Amino acid sequence: QREPNRPGAFNPFFNLDCSSAILDCGKCEHWDGQTCPGIGQDARFPPINRAGLTHDVDEAVLPMEKQQLDFEAMGVVPSGWALSQQDPPDGALALGGSACLIYQKEPDSPPQGRVVEQSPNFKILLALPDWAVDVPRANRLLQYTNDLQGLQKFCRLTRIKRAPRFNHVVFECDLPKGASLESWLNKHGPLKDEQSRELCRELMQIMASLHRHPQSTITLWGLLHPSMVYLGPRGDLVSMIPVSCLLSFAGAKSCGLTLCNSMTRRWLPPELDTAILTSDRSLITHASARSAADTFSAASMVLHAMRQVAPDRLHDKQLVLPESAADLFCKVLYMDFNWRLTSADALHHPWLDDYQPRTRPMTRHV
Repeated sequence: QREPNRPGAFNPFFNLDCSSAILDCGKCEHWDGQTCPGIGQDARFPPINRAGLTHDVDEAVLPMEKQQLDFEAMGVVPSGWALSQQDPPDGALALGGSACLIYQKEPDSPPQGRVVEQSPNFKILLALPDWAVDVPRANRLLQYTNDLQGLQKFCRLTRIKRAPRFNHVVFECDLPKGASLESWLNKHGPLKDEQSRELCRELMQIMASLHRHPQSTITLWGLLHPSMVYLGPRGDLVSMIPVSCLLSFAGAKSCGLTLCNSMTRRWLPPELDTAILTSDRSLITHASARSAADTFSAASMVLHAMRQVAPDRLHDKQLVLPESAADLFCKVLYMDFNWRLTSADALHHPWLDDYQPRTRPMTRHV
């Protein structure tokens, strides 16, 4: 059966002789060495043995490159699905790695007695080097996106497959809805102040949900790109591709360098930038630092959407913001993360708090 026609199709793959690969998702108790049924929400994954990853230190000092991999040869395309020649969303590759789209060859049957128009079902496959990912953390993300209300706009992670012979881990997730913030800004220009306020509230709710417990290990590492955030027709947040939640520190370091190359180093939270420069993971692995880094990245995204400037230009004399918004940005983009306003506290700031009286907004230079 042929793939449904979609515009802009191309073949992003080249052939590798990988037919002898043996894959293990880490779930099966009685794995036969040849096949593996996949995973569910209750799946558990053994941690990757970091002692065996000799490339961790060496490769993490380089930006994560975009690669072309043959996902069929790796054996990670599930039964009943096929590779699509359509481009994967830019957000899936914003931090590097390899990605493709797969489509369901025979869509699920509609409920009995109902006739509905069938549309193709697509998913994303994202492959990252094993030294760059944290599989146990990714498995927790798979569970939490279904449990935490603040994470429901994350593209749902549905399957994790390990390809040890290729030194990669492959993640399957739903396709994002809406248009990326990057494409929205190119088409419509900056968001209006009210749209920016709603986007800021939504992003801060997500960050607060990620870090609601001090022992929480799920984090974006402060790595967020405009192509990873998706907006609806009204400029409202509808989807996010949480690629950075899958990363280990080594992966975050490498992907941070990729983000620097595609944007600017000033997009990185200061604590992550310092951790990358000094190779000192203790500067970012503490829960408070991770939470502060994610708050910084969310605020940077909103400032970019609102005025299309980087955080280092917050205090430019030419930049004019609503007075309440300027006050919030000064607090959530504070350089020292120990004094930075948390995402949970930011939700109670007058610019975001629903219960504050609506008055005519004043504007001032930051």
